[in-house]
Amino acid sequence: MKKLKNILYIALFSLLVVSCEDNTDSITNPGELSPLPQEVKVSFTDDHATSSPYEGETMTYRLEMPFAITGTVEVTIAVSSSDGTVEADYPTSITFVDGQSAVYFDVTPTDDGVTEDETYTIAITDVSFSNDSYFAWTGANSRVMGVRDIPTPIVTTAGDFVFNFTWSGSNDLDCRLVDNPPAFEYDTGYSTTPGETVTLVDGVPDGDYLFRVRPWTVTDSSIDYAIEVVAPTETRNYTGTFLDLVGGWSMEFVVLEINKATSGATVTYTLNQL
Repeated sequence: MKKLKNILYIALFSLLVVSCEDNTDSITNPGELSPLPQEVKVSFTDDHATSSPYEGETMTYRLEMPFAITGTVEVTIAVSSSDGTVEADYPTSITFVDGQSAVYFDVTPTDDGVTEDETYTIAITDVSFSNDSYFAWTGANSRVMGVRDIPTPIVTTAGDFVFNFTWSGSNDLDCRLVDNPPAFEYDTGYSTTPGETVTLVDGVPDGDYLFRVRPWTVTDSSIDYAIEVVAPTETRNYTGTFLDLVGGWSMEFVVLEINKATSGATVTYTLNQL
């Protein structure tokens, strides 16, 4: 009987050894790990974070990656408007070809025949790679364009050309009319009462002039302004907002460029608001 028990123990032990053997055929070799995709930043790198072109004027933008890669990169561009309607010529897709790290593209606002303040936002909306070894991260992914209407000349008769300048708040802003380039001062508005009036009198010669602003007292970081331009036969208004002015006449800047041209009894003024 004892001999039979020993035989049984040996048999059971043999089964345990067999069941615990390493069966290498049952293990799948994972091989080498695939490298993770590399992050590539695609962004605007031009100097036009904000711009104010006229209708018909072209702005050129630059898209850039920190290094060139193998394969192509497709960047989708979208333009939106503050009034809901975009009137502009621009590409909707930009392609970086193999080995290229920067590309340029143009946006040209077109004349919509409407006098209005309109702002466009040019944005990167998607980036795709032909090489799946990369994925995109966008840096500076948009640009803002304030579209200006093409100036419409004021066609009038001989007479004084008057500028009534007003602004918001308790600020004190001064102004003056000079020729362009500045050499002679034609009129000044340096009073301490709110609002200033300066006049380009009838007798000034044809040529180029500037309406310039000189802040004296500044209490607000944002100042809305209006310039009412009164010609002998027409009145026109120009409005806008000054930001972060400094008082004490420590700064001066141009708000309106003015050109006067006379032909017989007709006097034409062309104004460009900056």
